[in-house]
Amino acid sequence: MNQSIRRGLALCCAALLLALPALAQEENWYEREAVALTQRMALLSTDEAYLALMGGGREVLETIEALGLDAAPEPSLLRAYVCQDAASALETLMPDAAFTEVGRQEAQRRMLQMAPSLANGAEGALWVAATAMLGVSATYPLPQGDLPHLALVDLDGEVGGLVSFVPTGEDTLTASAILVKVASVTDEALAGLGWTPLP
Repeated sequence: MNQSIRRGLALCCAALLLALPALAQEENWYEREAVALTQRMALLSTDEAYLALMGGGREVLETIEALGLDAAPEPSLLRAYVCQDAASALETLMPDAAFTEVGRQEAQRRMLQMAPSLANGAEGALWVAATAMLGVSATYPLPQGDLPHLALVDLDGEVGGLVSFVPTGEDTLTASAILVKVASVTDEALAGLGWTPLP
């Protein structure tokens, strides 16, 4: 084997070794981003200037203050979900619906983003208003061939962040995070929207 080939193989091996940490990091990318967005909501809950700007009213601000997230420990992932087939999930949810193609695409996307509303819907208007004020989102390049993900992140055992990662364009993925009561997020309810738990 000549020297140039040996040098080329050595460079390839070095590049592969350098890439391994990055590849391993990608495996928990959703968890990392879900935890970061949940932590962002906890920080906003104690930012008086931000809350004043949002202007939620006294009762809503009292609801946020009662969360006590300034003393919450570091967020940690509780459960993660994936949607293998949004089209089939929509068909199960609305079997007789006659969507246009555009309507079907939009309905699938919105269905995947309904989980926080489903979790918070029974908690009352003040809770919905408070969590809406603290909700955050971020947009990322879409991983090639990836599936929609959903993550439930614990803050204090009672309150956590529910973060959906849903394709919102040809090349983009949008994460939408909102605070929820952990006990209100059940596998059974999410299954109706096409989400299945990851091991």
